[in-house]
Amino acid sequence: MRFALAASALLLLSPSASAFRLIRPVSSSSVRLFSTPPSIVPEAPGDANVFRYVGRLDQLESMSPDQLPSGVDASTFKALLSSIPGKGSGSATTLVGDNSFLSVHRLPSKISRHNTPLRTADVTSALSAATVPSTASAVSVRILVDSPSDCSALAMAATRAFPSFSLKSEAPSSPPPPPTAVSFCTASAPLRSPDVYASARAAAEAVSLAQRIVDSPPSVMNVSEFVGEAEAAAGRLNERGLDVTVEVLRGDDLEAEGYGGLYSVGKCADDPPALVV
Repeated sequence: MRFALAASALLLLSPSASAFRLIRPVSSSSVRLFSTPPSIVPEAPGDANVFRYVGRLDQLESMSPDQLPSGVDASTFKALLSSIPGKGSGSATTLVGDNSFLSVHRLPSKISRHNTPLRTADVTSALSAATVPSTASAVSVRILVDSPSDCSALAMAATRAFPSFSLKSEAPSSPPPPPTAVSFCTASAPLRSPDVYASARAAAEAVSLAQRIVDSPPSVMNVSEFVGEAEAAAGRLNERGLDVTVEVLRGDDLEAEGYGGLYSVGKCADDPPALVV
């Protein structure tokens, strides 16, 4: 099996020398993870004490009380939902018990040219804006769906709220955020199909990888690092039983093989240009 990087990606593999002079070199020790992408699993973490429910008003209103966390009754959930002002998107949070938090994120009922029927942009915005209490041990996010086929798109939307790249060199002033688990349910029951979660997890992992690569500046995601990402992707496919081979053309080999345009653009860079096939 053979793959070639798209033409737009080839430009990333061959930044000019002038571009490299404008970017401050960054050592690998300066790069740290900003947050950990959520896990896509059917069950909430056993130590979760922050519970978030995401859905349209009609979904939230009709959700079975059996899906609420222990110690939370239907009246508390409905009161929290009704406290969200307006008719569009909005959120509300309350303390339940000694150290547990319940949040409801209402998605807009109407759709427009600015969002999709699944309101994926609103899911990302709601989870991005949600604050995590300092006493949180783990976070459970449950997204209401109309059909299992909705899960992959919503898993990608949720993952976008957790960017994993940061260039801060100083030590963080606060501990890292607690782990987050995302699960799905209909109004009547949770979804637990392994196939549904396998597809959603694969989609979410792909978004997280693309997000990290795009967020990384060329001084970090240089040609060698990008080649390594391609080789790592091939390795993961081989681990799944596919026969994927990788051929890398770099530097003068590009000119010799007839890739004069790619070679000419990147030949003056400190990191030689490359084509991965």
